[in-house]
Amino acid sequence: MKDGPVRDLARERLLSAELAELFDTDLAQLEARGAGPQRRHGPWLAAALLCLGATVAFGVAWLRRHDDAAAAQGKFDPLDPWWEQERHPTFRVPEVVVTTPEQVAALPAAVARITVSTREAQDGTIEAVLRRSGLRQLLLVHGDAQVAARVPWSSLAAQRSLHSLGCHALPVAADWLRSLQPWPELRSLALPNGSIRLDASTATALAGIRTLRHLDLAYDELEPEGLLRLAALPELDTLVLGVPPRQQPDLRANF
Repeated sequence: MKDGPVRDLARERLLSAELAELFDTDLAQLEARGAGPQRRHGPWLAAALLCLGATVAFGVAWLRRHDDAAAAQGKFDPLDPWWEQERHPTFRVPEVVVTTPEQVAALPAAVARITVSTREAQDGTIEAVLRRSGLRQLLLVHGDAQVAARVPWSSLAAQRSLHSLGCHALPVAADWLRSLQPWPELRSLALPNGSIRLDASTATALAGIRTLRHLDLAYDELEPEGLLRLAALPELDTLVLGVPPRQQPDLRANF
Protein backbone atom coordinates (compact mmCIF):
# COMPACT_ATOMS: atom_id res chain seq x y z
CA MET A 1 0.00 0.00 0.00
CA LYS A 2 1.32 3.44 -0.91
CA ASP A 3 2.18 5.98 1.77
CA GLY A 4 -0.38 8.56 0.53
CA PRO A 5 -3.52 6.43 1.06
CA VAL A 6 -2.14 5.21 4.39
CA ARG A 7 -1.75 8.78 5.64
CA ASP A 8 -5.24 9.66 4.44
CA LEU A 9 -6.74 6.66 6.26
CA ALA A 10 -4.83 7.55 9.40
CA ARG A 11 -6.14 11.12 9.30
CA GLU A 12 -9.69 9.90 8.80
CA ARG A 13 -9.30 7.45 11.66
CA LEU A 14 -8.05 10.18 14.00
CA LEU A 15 -10.83 12.53 12.90
CA SER A 16 -13.43 9.79 13.45
CA ALA A 17 -12.07 9.15 16.94
CA GLU A 18 -12.25 12.84 17.83
CA LEU A 19 -15.81 13.12 16.49
CA ALA A 20 -16.85 10.02 18.42
CA GLU A 21 -15.44 11.50 21.62
CA LEU A 22 -17.08 14.87 20.93
CA PHE A 23 -20.54 13.43 20.26
CA ASP A 24 -20.19 10.62 22.82
CA THR A 25 -20.73 8.00 20.09
CA ASP A 26 -19.18 4.58 19.62
CA LEU A 27 -16.40 4.70 17.06
CA ALA A 28 -17.53 1.53 15.33
CA GLN A 29 -21.04 2.92 14.83
CA LEU A 30 -19.68 6.14 13.45
CA GLU A 31 -17.45 4.33 10.97
CA ALA A 32 -20.27 2.00 10.00
CA ARG A 33 -22.45 4.98 9.06
CA GLY A 34 -19.69 6.25 6.85
CA ALA A 35 -19.06 2.90 5.18
CA GLY A 36 -19.27 2.93 1.44
CA PRO A 37 -17.09 3.52 -1.58
CA GLN A 38 -13.77 5.04 -0.64
CA ARG A 39 -13.47 8.73 -1.41
CA ARG A 40 -10.46 10.96 -1.29
CA HIS A 41 -10.90 13.57 1.42
CA GLY A 42 -7.43 15.02 1.11
CA PRO A 43 -8.36 18.11 -1.00
CA TRP A 44 -11.43 18.88 1.15
CA LEU A 45 -9.45 18.49 4.35
CA ALA A 46 -6.71 20.77 3.02
CA ALA A 47 -9.29 23.39 2.03
CA ALA A 48 -10.89 23.24 5.49
CA LEU A 49 -7.50 23.66 7.17
CA LEU A 50 -6.70 26.59 4.88
CA CYS A 51 -9.97 28.34 5.81
CA LEU A 52 -9.32 27.70 9.50
CA GLY A 53 -5.82 29.15 9.21
CA ALA A 54 -7.10 32.24 7.41
CA THR A 55 -9.73 32.78 10.12
CA VAL A 56 -7.18 32.49 12.90
CA ALA A 57 -4.80 34.88 11.12
CA PHE A 58 -7.59 37.43 10.68
CA GLY A 59 -8.53 37.15 14.36
CA VAL A 60 -4.95 37.66 15.50
CA ALA A 61 -4.56 40.70 13.23
CA TRP A 62 -7.80 42.23 14.55
CA LEU A 63 -6.72 41.72 18.17
CA ARG A 64 -3.34 43.36 17.49
CA ARG A 65 -5.03 46.34 15.84
CA HIS A 66 -7.50 46.63 18.73
CA ASP A 67 -4.64 46.58 21.25
CA ASP A 68 -2.73 49.24 19.27
CA ALA A 69 -5.81 51.47 19.17
CA ALA A 70 -6.34 51.07 22.90
CA ALA A 71 -2.70 51.93 23.59
CA ALA A 72 -2.91 55.02 21.38
CA GLN A 73 -5.79 56.40 23.46
CA GLY A 74 -3.44 57.11 26.32
CA LYS A 75 -4.38 57.34 29.96
CA PHE A 76 -8.12 57.34 30.62
CA ASP A 77 -9.44 60.80 31.48
CA PRO A 78 -12.84 60.71 33.25
CA LEU A 79 -13.44 64.35 32.30
CA ASP A 80 -12.96 63.63 28.60
CA PRO A 81 -13.44 59.86 28.09
CA TRP A 82 -12.55 58.40 24.72
CA TRP A 83 -15.86 56.57 24.44
CA GLU A 84 -17.71 59.88 24.63
CA GLN A 85 -15.67 61.18 21.71
CA GLU A 86 -16.67 58.15 19.65
CA ARG A 87 -20.39 58.26 20.46
CA HIS A 88 -20.95 61.98 20.16
CA PRO A 89 -18.90 65.19 20.22
CA THR A 90 -18.33 66.15 23.84
CA PHE A 91 -17.36 69.72 24.51
CA ARG A 92 -13.65 70.43 24.47
CA VAL A 93 -12.47 74.03 24.66
CA PRO A 94 -11.26 75.06 21.17
CA GLU A 95 -7.76 76.51 21.15
CA VAL A 96 -8.45 78.95 18.30
CA VAL A 97 -9.75 82.28 19.66
CA VAL A 98 -11.01 85.05 17.36
CA THR A 99 -12.39 88.55 17.90
CA THR A 100 -12.62 89.98 14.37
CA PRO A 101 -14.03 88.85 11.00
CA GLU A 102 -10.53 89.24 9.53
CA GLN A 103 -9.14 86.71 11.98
CA VAL A 104 -11.88 84.28 11.00
CA ALA A 105 -11.11 84.73 7.30
CA ALA A 106 -7.42 84.01 7.94
CA LEU A 107 -8.06 80.66 9.58
CA PRO A 108 -7.13 77.51 7.63
CA ALA A 109 -10.06 75.65 6.14
CA ALA A 110 -9.33 72.62 8.34
CA VAL A 111 -10.10 74.53 11.56
CA ALA A 112 -13.46 73.20 12.76
CA ARG A 113 -13.46 74.25 16.46
CA ILE A 114 -13.48 77.97 17.22
CA THR A 115 -13.78 80.17 20.31
CA VAL A 116 -15.18 83.70 20.09
CA SER A 117 -14.36 86.08 22.93
CA THR A 118 -17.74 87.78 22.76
CA ARG A 119 -16.86 90.66 25.07
CA GLU A 120 -14.07 91.87 22.76
CA ALA A 121 -15.55 90.61 19.47
CA GLN A 122 -16.27 93.07 16.70
CA ASP A 123 -19.62 93.12 14.93
CA GLY A 124 -19.93 90.35 12.37
CA THR A 125 -17.37 88.03 13.98
CA ILE A 126 -19.84 85.30 14.96
CA GLU A 127 -21.60 85.59 11.61
CA ALA A 128 -18.25 85.11 9.86
CA VAL A 129 -17.62 81.98 11.91
CA LEU A 130 -21.05 80.59 11.03
CA ARG A 131 -20.37 81.06 7.32
CA ARG A 132 -17.45 78.60 7.50
CA SER A 133 -18.14 75.19 6.02
CA GLY A 134 -17.38 72.17 8.17
CA LEU A 135 -17.67 74.04 11.49
CA ARG A 136 -18.09 71.44 14.25
CA GLN A 137 -17.85 73.33 17.52
CA LEU A 138 -18.38 76.93 18.63
CA LEU A 139 -17.59 78.38 22.05
CA LEU A 140 -18.77 81.86 23.09
CA VAL A 141 -17.01 83.12 26.22
CA HIS A 142 -17.56 86.03 28.61
CA GLY A 143 -19.98 88.89 28.43
CA ASP A 144 -23.11 90.38 29.97
CA ALA A 145 -26.74 90.30 28.87
CA GLN A 146 -26.15 93.12 26.40
CA VAL A 147 -23.33 91.19 24.74
CA ALA A 148 -25.40 88.00 24.68
CA ALA A 149 -28.25 89.83 22.96
CA ARG A 150 -26.01 90.45 19.94
CA VAL A 151 -25.49 86.71 19.35
CA PRO A 152 -27.41 85.57 16.21
CA TRP A 153 -29.28 82.77 17.99
CA SER A 154 -31.64 82.05 15.09
CA SER A 155 -28.69 81.70 12.70
CA LEU A 156 -27.11 79.17 15.06
CA ALA A 157 -30.20 76.98 14.81
CA ALA A 158 -29.84 76.84 11.01
CA GLN A 159 -26.40 75.20 11.16
CA ARG A 160 -26.03 71.74 9.65
CA SER A 161 -22.43 70.76 10.44
CA LEU A 162 -22.19 72.37 13.89
CA HIS A 163 -22.77 69.73 16.56
CA SER A 164 -21.46 71.45 19.72
CA LEU A 165 -22.23 74.86 21.20
CA GLY A 166 -20.85 76.38 24.39
CA CYS A 167 -21.59 79.60 26.24
CA HIS A 168 -19.19 80.08 29.17
CA ALA A 169 -19.91 82.88 31.63
CA LEU A 170 -22.34 84.35 29.09
CA PRO A 171 -25.95 84.79 30.30
CA VAL A 172 -28.38 82.88 28.09
CA ALA A 173 -32.10 83.60 28.36
CA ALA A 174 -34.79 80.94 28.04
CA ASP A 175 -36.15 82.62 24.88
CA TRP A 176 -32.77 82.25 23.19
CA LEU A 177 -32.64 78.58 24.15
CA ARG A 178 -36.08 78.09 22.59
CA SER A 179 -34.73 79.54 19.34
CA LEU A 180 -32.23 76.63 19.28
CA GLN A 181 -34.94 73.95 19.32
CA PRO A 182 -35.15 73.62 15.49
CA TRP A 183 -31.39 72.93 15.37
CA PRO A 184 -31.19 69.59 13.53
CA GLU A 185 -27.73 68.41 14.62
CA LEU A 186 -27.07 69.93 18.06
CA ARG A 187 -25.63 67.12 20.18
CA SER A 188 -23.60 68.88 22.87
CA LEU A 189 -24.52 72.06 24.75
CA ALA A 190 -22.31 73.61 27.44
CA LEU A 191 -23.77 76.41 29.58
CA PRO A 192 -21.53 76.46 32.67
CA ASN A 193 -20.26 79.12 35.06
CA GLY A 194 -23.47 81.03 35.65
CA SER A 195 -24.66 81.11 32.05
CA ILE A 196 -28.19 80.08 33.07
CA ARG A 197 -30.39 79.66 36.11
CA LEU A 198 -32.04 76.27 35.75
CA ASP A 199 -35.59 77.10 36.74
CA ALA A 200 -38.74 75.56 35.26
CA SER A 201 -38.86 77.95 32.28
CA THR A 202 -35.22 77.47 31.29
CA ALA A 203 -35.41 73.70 31.74
CA THR A 204 -38.54 73.53 29.55
CA ALA A 205 -36.67 75.40 26.82
CA LEU A 206 -33.72 72.99 27.12
CA ALA A 207 -36.02 69.96 27.05
CA GLY A 208 -37.26 71.15 23.66
CA ILE A 209 -33.81 70.57 22.11
CA ARG A 210 -34.59 66.93 21.47
CA THR A 211 -31.25 65.98 19.90
CA LEU A 212 -29.12 66.80 22.97
CA ARG A 213 -26.89 64.01 24.26
CA HIS A 214 -24.41 66.00 26.35
CA LEU A 215 -25.45 68.91 28.61
CA ASP A 216 -22.99 70.80 30.81
CA LEU A 217 -24.53 72.95 33.57
CA ALA A 218 -21.53 73.01 35.89
CA TYR A 219 -21.65 75.80 38.47
CA ASP A 220 -25.04 77.09 37.39
CA GLU A 221 -27.83 77.83 39.82
CA LEU A 222 -30.11 74.79 39.95
CA GLU A 223 -33.70 74.34 41.00
CA PRO A 224 -35.19 70.89 41.66
CA GLU A 225 -38.11 71.50 39.31
CA GLY A 226 -35.67 72.39 36.54
CA LEU A 227 -33.70 69.19 37.03
CA LEU A 228 -36.87 67.13 36.88
CA ARG A 229 -37.89 68.67 33.55
CA LEU A 230 -34.59 67.67 31.95
CA ALA A 231 -35.85 64.07 32.12
CA ALA A 232 -37.88 64.89 29.00
CA LEU A 233 -34.73 64.88 26.86
CA PRO A 234 -34.95 61.52 25.02
CA GLU A 235 -31.31 61.27 23.86
CA LEU A 236 -29.51 62.74 26.89
CA ASP A 237 -26.88 60.41 28.35
CA THR A 238 -24.37 62.86 29.92
CA LEU A 239 -25.37 65.60 32.37
CA VAL A 240 -22.64 67.63 34.10
CA LEU A 241 -23.70 69.46 37.27
CA GLY A 242 -21.90 71.57 39.84
CA VAL A 243 -23.19 73.75 42.64
CA PRO A 244 -21.88 77.34 42.96
CA PRO A 245 -20.11 78.04 46.27
CA ARG A 246 -22.83 80.47 47.35
CA GLN A 247 -25.59 77.90 46.79
CA GLN A 248 -25.48 74.72 48.86
CA PRO A 249 -29.01 73.28 49.03
CA ASP A 250 -29.70 69.61 49.63
CA LEU A 251 -31.26 68.79 46.27
CA ARG A 252 -31.61 65.11 47.24
CA ALA A 253 -34.53 65.97 49.49
CA ASN A 254 -36.61 66.92 46.45
CA PHE A 255 -36.39 63.56 44.63
